[in-house]
Amino acid sequence: MKKTLIFIIVPMLFLMTGCMPESTQNTSAVKAVAFDAAEGGIKLTALMLNPGGEKPYITVSTEGRNMRELVSGLNDVTEKKPFFTQCEVMVFSRELAKKGVGGILEWFTSSEGRKEALCIVSEGTAEDVFSYTEGLFKVPSSDISRMIKNSHKNGSGICITAQEANAAKNSFSKTSLVPICTLGGEDGEKSLQITGAGILKDGAFTGSLSKNELMGVKIILSSEAGYTSDSLPVKLTYCRTQKRAFNNELQYSVTAAYMPETGSTVFDDTEKELALHIKKCVLLAADRAKKDGDFLGILANVPSFSKKYSDADRALEEINITADVTVKMSEGLLSLRGNEKNE
Repeated sequence: MKKTLIFIIVPMLFLMTGCMPESTQNTSAVKAVAFDAAEGGIKLTALMLNPGGEKPYITVSTEGRNMRELVSGLNDVTEKKPFFTQCEVMVFSRELAKKGVGGILEWFTSSEGRKEALCIVSEGTAEDVFSYTEGLFKVPSSDISRMIKNSHKNGSGICITAQEANAAKNSFSKTSLVPICTLGGEDGEKSLQITGAGILKDGAFTGSLSKNELMGVKIILSSEAGYTSDSLPVKLTYCRTQKRAFNNELQYSVTAAYMPETGSTVFDDTEKELALHIKKCVLLAADRAKKDGDFLGILANVPSFSKKYSDADRALEEINITADVTVKMSEGLLSLRGNEKNE
């Protein structure tokens, strides 16, 4: 009975005095992080919750050579121990990413970080990404993560977590893709946009994909690919890619359905032109993957090559890739066009 009373009274005393257990009172949640290059190595800017403040969050910066020093520096600046298990987004400046961010990715997959944090590269300073003003919720961690997910879902972008990027770094090909963002506009009217995707090879940013290369990637991965080109104002509503490998040949067989953009005209040769465009994009993406890292998982479809060669780049050189494309209009519009012809 006495023990029961103790368990009841102690929490009540904390509530009555306004105190909290030290484990929660002396910690601060990090919701997003930005990493820039600095003279001392790395500059970390953390977006931290700010309960009771005018804004729901504050940004705090520190510098160090690795995550251990950065976390320690953040602790000194805030006088609270930061915890990253709620971190939603990791922003890397292009400058820092080119030098390599493998150590940061590894740390975030540890028990101290958050494996599900989304990765993105900024064309400019990563810290500035938090200064946009045109977001829906005006909370960078929420806005940026939603923007990445929506861009991926709608077909124009890439989405990758710290865990996925780190796993790719440690794989046979050592390569993955990461979304790229750009901050534009004047002071007070700054907006953030996903502007493409780049290659992470062995934890370092090695270059950006062209619009057509990115479309080819999305098609090969059987995702909606968004608008194809200015000359063909149509959107893919369905895309399915099957892979067939034999000897050193890999063939992508693409079946795609499209829908005209509102107000556009569909010509008799639209499907032929679209098929040629899709084929071009697929082969461009495959060629880029062969040269700059297997971000498409080509070798996974030709497993014998992974065993035959100890080097992924050499194995990729030996594979010939072809594409076969079939295009049709979306079913709803097909029936509509058929009715118009019958009339």
